[in-house]
Amino acid sequence: MAQRRTMAGIAAEETEDGFVIHIVDDAAEVFEIEASRENVELMVANLSAVLGGGSGEDSHAED
Repeated sequence: MAQRRTMAGIAAEETEDGFVIHIVDDAAEVFEIEASRENVELMVANLSAVLGGGSGEDSHAED
C-alpha cells in the first residue's frame, strides 16, 4: 500500500499543450503532472462540488 501523504502546497503553470501541476507533500516531495485544459476544468468542478457538500466521484476525465 502506498504511503499516505498530506498536501502542503500546489502550483501550476500553463504550457503549449495545457498545464503542469506541482503538488508538494508534507515531506517536501513534488508530484508533477501534465493536464489538459479539460482535465483542469474537471478538477475545478469536482473540488467545487465537494466544497459545496456534494460528491465529485461520478465525474471522471474521458480519454
